[in-house]
Amino acid sequence: MDTNKTPLQYARTESGRVDTEAYVGLDGVIKANSLEVNVKITGARIRYGHLDLQVTPKDGAGAVWIERKNISIPKDPVAHFHSTKVATSYGNAAEASGFSSDVKQMIRKMIQEQTATVSN
Repeated sequence: MDTNKTPLQYARTESGRVDTEAYVGLDGVIKANSLEVNVKITGARIRYGHLDLQVTPKDGAGAVWIERKNISIPKDPVAHFHSTKVATSYGNAAEASGFSSDVKQMIRKMIQEQTATVSN
């Protein structure tokens, strides 16, 4: 067993629960021996503390549930989740990579309003 392996992280909602909906509709790759199968994720569930994803092949038919650790997801929502930090208190810089410009403007406005309230 490889003890140096980083534990798998899951996308989470604001309340901290695993965000199963964040995975539905994404593309993935399942590797078995020297075979790679491109799949589309069609469902997600938590089972015994693990995230299972229902996948269907892009070419072919059928569906199967597979544990998250056994599928490669190029656009993993965990990476997006960790790159979208938003300022939560006075003086923090807003980092909003991946957000649209109107969301960035909204964040700036909130920070300005918070700063004005603290100054008064």
